[in-house]
Amino acid sequence: MISFVIPAHNEEAFLGPTLDALTVAALKIGIDHEVIVVNDASTDGTAAVATQRGIRVIDVQHRHIAATRNSGGQAANGEIVVFLDADTRIDHLALQAIVEAMDRGAVGGGFHFRYDCKLPWWARILLPLGNTIGRWTTITGGACLFAKRSVFREMGGFCEKIFAAEDVEFVSSLKRHGRFVIPKPLVVTSARKIRFLTSVTAMRLLFRLAIFGPRSFTSREGLGCWYGAEAQQSRRL
Repeated sequence: MISFVIPAHNEEAFLGPTLDALTVAALKIGIDHEVIVVNDASTDGTAAVATQRGIRVIDVQHRHIAATRNSGGQAANGEIVVFLDADTRIDHLALQAIVEAMDRGAVGGGFHFRYDCKLPWWARILLPLGNTIGRWTTITGGACLFAKRSVFREMGGFCEKIFAAEDVEFVSSLKRHGRFVIPKPLVVTSARKIRFLTSVTAMRLLFRLAIFGPRSFTSREGLGCWYGAEAQQSRRL
């Protein structure tokens, strides 16, 4: 069985399409699965969107993406745990690729993505460049990551000492436990944060990650696109 863990803070506007796409994908390949929405301190109708679809909801008060992911991972019953962002849609091709990768002995993996709308010029350059380099180096972001449940628990889940780039740290840890794969299908994610990031801010965050690593994000300072007013505004689009 596959467990899908979806962390969600004020995701009323985006969660429905994510859940609907996931349901269609799972039905197409006939996989036994469960879906867990980890509702993290939402003040909107996030929980209702899930419960109206018969989805299990876990309520937490973390406002910390790593801790929220871990709460869902610890509650998962499937042999495979898929961490899917609330604004990211997966199709049956990607889901089938997860099953096949794990059957071939991978301990985990992740997907590159495409955005759901037209991007500013700098993002149109960075996205294909990042996906190409990421495939060469087996590096991917956190829109859709998957792992054996046993390995997830053995490595202690996502690092809760950091407030961003926890996905990068998680991928590095997975690689120390076995083979990490990036299947060919792409998932589709929202470009909402791109609308609120200038090219300067995006490059600054990427530079900080490249030079100092994920452990440089030990506070919410400078992370407004995830934890500040920008994040709240983007969720209302």
